[in-house]
Amino acid sequence: MKYHTLIMTPIVLYLSACATTSDPHKGGFMGGVQGLSSGEYERRVDERQARLERMKNEQAQLDNEGSSLKQNKSSLQKKIQQEKHQIAELKKKNQLLEKKIAQLNTNDAVDKNELNTINQRAGRLTQDINNTKNSLDALEGNASGDASVDRQRTQLEAQRKELENEYQLLFDMTLELGQ
Repeated sequence: MKYHTLIMTPIVLYLSACATTSDPHKGGFMGGVQGLSSGEYERRVDERQARLERMKNEQAQLDNEGSSLKQNKSSLQKKIQQEKHQIAELKKKNQLLEKKIAQLNTNDAVDKNELNTINQRAGRLTQDINNTKNSLDALEGNASGDASVDRQRTQLEAQRKELENEYQLLFDMTLELGQ
């Protein structure tokens, strides 16, 4: 019995002197026993599952945000297309107005000063229409849904409305000259 005690004592001392860790990759057998008995392994598993849940929740939030941004972008692109269509219509009307002015130029009964004023305003209107269309084209490529793009689109919409008002005023003036 003494013989077994003498042999077992150094083995037990050697095993107990081994450094143990709760890391399953480094702990060895004794570390594994310690990790299981102390609940360290279970705590690590719980910690990692909680972290995984947080990451899943963050991913879901990012997916929702991305979907919302896509919807906003789509909505802005539709608005820009509508504005471009209205600008194209205004451009057609302006071309008709320029033809009407050209016809009035041939009429000797028309007041030349007033006709020159109308011609100048029609030229500026054409230039403004083209500038607004170009701005809308540039804005369309950048319809990301941020506030500055939306603000720029709103400004262009207001500018288009002003151009429509100017067109109507010029059209009315040409009608008065033609009578």
